[in-house]
Amino acid sequence: MNEPTEIIVKFLRLNSGEDIVCETQTITEKTIKVIKPLKIVYTLSEHTGMLSVSLLQWVFPKISETESFDLDLHNIVVSSDASVDMTSYYYRSLDKIEKTISVSKKYKQAMIEENYEDEFIDEDIGDDALDYVKEMMEEVMKKSRRLH
Repeated sequence: MNEPTEIIVKFLRLNSGEDIVCETQTITEKTIKVIKPLKIVYTLSEHTGMLSVSLLQWVFPKISETESFDLDLHNIVVSSDASVDMTSYYYRSLDKIEKTISVSKKYKQAMIEENYEDEFIDEDIGDDALDYVKEMMEEVMKKSRRLH
């Protein structure tokens, strides 16, 4: 097995059609580790008619306990180092996502401390937390820089 290489922020277009930005680390000649991957969502601004870019979690914490994933290189169609602007936006987006997750965890903990049963929290907190996350992400999308 080869020694792990340095961590680099990359833009990857997957053969599934998804575009992601993530930290990467080459593990073997056939595998790359993607760390904290964010999916690129492209939208056309109704006001300017220009394409805007937003970043959202590619794999959510409820799905996986880890933030890194091994990806076979044959699943990558295009790979390049992320631009300086995209790298900056990536790290700002990660920071906002981490803050949103932290708020969601605090909200869930507050519900537990109020002596609600776990079943109630698992079923009902989802809607409130999802609404909050949706509002936060809409705000992020409104404030996001447009990359041309």
